[in-house]
Amino acid sequence: MNLNSMMIFSFLTIISYGIGILLFKRQQTFWLNPIIISPILIISFLLITHTDYQIYEHSTKPLSYFMGPLQVALAIPMFKYWKTLKKQLSRIVISVFAGSFAGIASAAFIGHSLGLESSIILSMIPKSATAPIALEASIVLGGIPEMTGMFVVFTGIFGMLIGPSILKWTGINNNVDKGLAMGATAQIIGAVHASKWGESAGAMGMVGMLLSGLMIGLSAQFLSAFL
Repeated sequence: MNLNSMMIFSFLTIISYGIGILLFKRQQTFWLNPIIISPILIISFLLITHTDYQIYEHSTKPLSYFMGPLQVALAIPMFKYWKTLKKQLSRIVISVFAGSFAGIASAAFIGHSLGLESSIILSMIPKSATAPIALEASIVLGGIPEMTGMFVVFTGIFGMLIGPSILKWTGINNNVDKGLAMGATAQIIGAVHASKWGESAGAMGMVGMLLSGLMIGLSAQFLSAFL
């Protein structure tokens, strides 16, 4: 790995995200969310400079390395609500399992209805899991990891965009329940968004994200034997 390219592309990634944060703070418009703005700026730079994506990917591996520990750190508030989690554990597990199954089934149904190739459908199946798990599940299933990454980001953004409205429409007003639903369906993006409703909602968002990722990961192992 070239040290210069590592510094340049790592700096590019951080600056792009920083620009997204500044734009979002000024306009408070969803489409100026750093999760959307950052990839657009990075892709634009790669296209303008005719840089291969593989070079960017390898150069930013140090940044990717820290994503795992950062996600684990977000789970720290869970310990504060451990007693509550224990009391509701069976309900939480059943709810997330049902949601994860519905997510897998809907991906398969939509893919087949649109006549998509099997590799694309398999890439869609882990879309509701957090990125590291989704990418590994995609490999196990025989999907395309790069395409799975795109579906994961799209699912998170889409969930953050319409999730709160759906929860309101269905009459779910409890912040703990809302946090669990957002984390289970929109992974880390949903969990972070849920933290705006309070620490307990953010903690449940992480629970939903972790359980959903676990169940989708295990499902991938099971489904791979039949696909």
